[in-house]
Amino acid sequence: MEAFERALASGTAKDGRAARVSHGIIVAAVDKSGEYIYKNASGLVSLHPDSPPVQFDNELVMASCTKLITTIAALQCVERGLIGLDESIDKHLPELANSQVITYDSKSEKESFTLAPAKTQVTLRQLLNHSSGLAYDLGEPALEAWRKSRGETPLSLWAPVVPAFSTPLLFEPGTQWAYGSGIDWVGLLICRLAQRMSLENYLIDNIFAPLNMVSTTFHLWYKPEICQKFLQPAYRLPDGSLIPGILPYPHPPADEYGGNGLLSSMPDYMKVLGDIIKDSPVLLKKETVELMFSPQFEEGSGALQHLKNNQTLFENSAGGHIGNHAINFGLGALFFTQQMPLTGAPPGTLAWGGLPNMMWFANREKGVAGFYATQLIPQSDFRNTKLAALFQRSLWKMVNKQDQ
Repeated sequence: MEAFERALASGTAKDGRAARVSHGIIVAAVDKSGEYIYKNASGLVSLHPDSPPVQFDNELVMASCTKLITTIAALQCVERGLIGLDESIDKHLPELANSQVITYDSKSEKESFTLAPAKTQVTLRQLLNHSSGLAYDLGEPALEAWRKSRGETPLSLWAPVVPAFSTPLLFEPGTQWAYGSGIDWVGLLICRLAQRMSLENYLIDNIFAPLNMVSTTFHLWYKPEICQKFLQPAYRLPDGSLIPGILPYPHPPADEYGGNGLLSSMPDYMKVLGDIIKDSPVLLKKETVELMFSPQFEEGSGALQHLKNNQTLFENSAGGHIGNHAINFGLGALFFTQQMPLTGAPPGTLAWGGLPNMMWFANREKGVAGFYATQLIPQSDFRNTKLAALFQRSLWKMVNKQDQ
């Protein structure tokens, strides 16, 4: 790991450019016994010159890293026979029962669109692998035009699940891929299947308590002891300098979204990653975890092609743009079917991340999982992407050397 540690300490990327990385970076990797094989915390908690150094257990806004935990919770419901992966979710989420597909004319000066009833029903599997047709309304021209026609602005992050994510579909379910609100809906689905008042209550009983996760919550008032432990966000300007930033996640949250919103720490999140690479997982049956690590899209399918066309959404996970390399999607995360050229991640690796340049990965065959975490925006910051890739390359080199 020397190359990564030198880059981290010097603030210089491998190519010699001035990296000027985020003020705080925390990284870790565990093996399938749950033991740390590497961990490091670097930088300061904030940009203030008198800021204390980062600690390994500093609190983090998890952003879309929340999706892994919600996916596991949903698969627990499948194991209990509460729903099937390929069963229509209409009776549990009637708000999606009569979905419409939007067709948008991007060339029209009036931002015109048409709506037509969807021909097929949405399933849980499609919600988990982002092939349902649901997308976030913020930054999606068709859905922004639809909101505008209703006298609304985008509601993602700023409203409860139902009004925030009750949007038309971008395509017929199962035919394409679009990153969006599917797993946010899954959070609500879990609440209804388990007859709980909140997603938080379900997660406490079924994930947080079994793994002894002591610093994870949607609500700061549930864990007042973590309030002073946050790694403060920063924003990188075009010239490479940093200023204090604000992450676009309101607290208190508008709702307990399955797709984002959890607050957690490296020690807590590594317990989840460590569990899904164990020979005998605690949270799920082994065969269910193996299903998570299975490609969901057939070669030549529209879903797989659209996934490959949207690489800017997961450059952090892949180490940068990787062309038409062998990627697919598992349940809840990106899946690599070949060794990744920029990170060295072996085939069979599941990976995803979150907006403030966070990236996790897990490989069951190697029995290794890791997490690169910071709180810097904007997404896919060049310098952090390079450092995260170097972290992975260094780690996999170390692991492969030990396997020899």
